[in-house]
Amino acid sequence: MGIRRAAVLLAGSGLALVGLITLIVCWVQVATGSMLTGAGQEQPCVAAAAAGTDGARVHYAVLPPAAECRWVPEGVAQTVPLDAASATLSWAAAAAVLVGVVLIAVVSWQSWRTRRAQTG
Repeated sequence: MGIRRAAVLLAGSGLALVGLITLIVCWVQVATGSMLTGAGQEQPCVAAAAAGTDGARVHYAVLPPAAECRWVPEGVAQTVPLDAASATLSWAAAAAVLVGVVLIAVVSWQSWRTRRAQTG
């Protein structure tokens, strides 16, 4: 039983780690991509956000990772997409983190219950 438990813990922690690293890569890609879009193309919305004019601001979404610039030039609200990661990849990575954490929690809880039953 000990080897099986260790294998499940290893699989769960590996799954969670791979998912988390994938999410971090996606978030960094979106953050740097949005900065490069604003710097390289002279995006007026990003320039307005940097200057603090026209109510402009850059908004980041966590899942799926994306960046967009929202502003109100001449009284008309506009949203300019800056960069986005693959929605399928980011949701799969989030699911991997969730499944890994649940596996670790279930195996740990079962181990705790077994030890408690043996001592009690």
